[in-house]
Amino acid sequence: MTDMIASHWDPFTNTRPVDRDVVADPGDGIKLPGWITTGFLILSLFAVAGFLATIIWPEAAWFAVPALCISVTGMIGAELLKKTGKKRDWRFYQLAEENGWSFKLIAPERQRKRNGRTTIDVDPLAARAYEKIGVLCRPRPGQLIPLKPQAMYWGHTSDGLPFWLGLQEFEIDAAMAMEALKKDGFGNRGPRGKLFNLVIAYQLERDTGIVATLLAEALDRDGWLDAKTESSEFNSRFKIAVEPSHGSVEDPSLALLRALTPATQATLIALDERYRLQVMLDGDTVFFSGTDRIMDEDEAVIGMHFAELVDQFGKAAVSFKHYVE
Repeated sequence: MTDMIASHWDPFTNTRPVDRDVVADPGDGIKLPGWITTGFLILSLFAVAGFLATIIWPEAAWFAVPALCISVTGMIGAELLKKTGKKRDWRFYQLAEENGWSFKLIAPERQRKRNGRTTIDVDPLAARAYEKIGVLCRPRPGQLIPLKPQAMYWGHTSDGLPFWLGLQEFEIDAAMAMEALKKDGFGNRGPRGKLFNLVIAYQLERDTGIVATLLAEALDRDGWLDAKTESSEFNSRFKIAVEPSHGSVEDPSLALLRALTPATQATLIALDERYRLQVMLDGDTVFFSGTDRIMDEDEAVIGMHFAELVDQFGKAAVSFKHYVE
C-alpha cells in the first residue's frame, strides 16, 4: 500500500514524498435539464457569429455582446448549481483513496496584472510537467482541448510498476455532433457526458538511448530527425521525431526501429483507435497521453465507469512496455 512507503517514483524529479490531498464530499447539486446547457452553447455560437458579422454590419454588436454575456454567465451559473467542479474533485480524490495512491489537486491557471503586464500563474507541479512533455499537451485532432492536468497521482500498478498519472475532466455537449461522438467504450450513448484527457508515465527496464515523440502532427525542432517505419498506416497516424538521449552515441534511427517493432506498431495502432494516442520516449521513461469519454449525465453511471476508464488506459499504456523491452 502507498501508506507503507516513504516516497514514489516521479518522472520529473525522480522521487516524491507520499502525500494525498483530502477532498470533502460536496453532496448533491441541483440537477438541471441537459437542454439548458445546450441552449447556452447555441446562444454562444450565435454570439460568435454576431461578432463576425460586425465586420460588415456594426449594428450586429447590439446582439452579439449581450448574447455572449448571457451565454457565458448562464454556463458558469449552471456549473455552480450542479457543483460540477466539486464533484469532479471528489471523484479524483476517491480514485486515489480506493487505490492507495498519492494525489494532488492542481490549482487552475490564473491571470494577474503585475507592473502593467498580464502574467499567468501556473501550478508548480503543472509547470514542471509542461516543461518536459508540453508536446503531448497541445490541442490536436482527437484532443481539441489542450491537456492541462487538474489532478496528479503517484503510485503502483497491480503488478507493482511505479507510475505517474495526470487527469483532466470536462463536460462535453455532443447534441449537434456526429453520431460516433455520442457513444463511448462502455456501451453508453447520449448527447452529453464527460471527456477525460489522460497522461501516464512509467519506466522501462532498459534505456532506449533516444528521446522520441510520436504525435499526430510533425514536430519542427532543431536537431531532431524525422523517421518513418515500413507501415504506411502507422506513418499516417504518427509523425515521429527522434534524437539521441543525453550521453548516447547510438544512431537514434536504429534505436527507434528496435523499439518500434511490428508488434509494437500494431499495438499502438489499435490503441490509437480509442485513445488518439500521443507517445514520448525519453531514455528509459515512457509518456502516454490520450483521451476517452463517458457519454452519460448520471453521476452514478459516471462514477461507476470512471475508475474503469483510468484502469483501462493504464493497462493500455503498460502493454507497450512488453514489446519495447
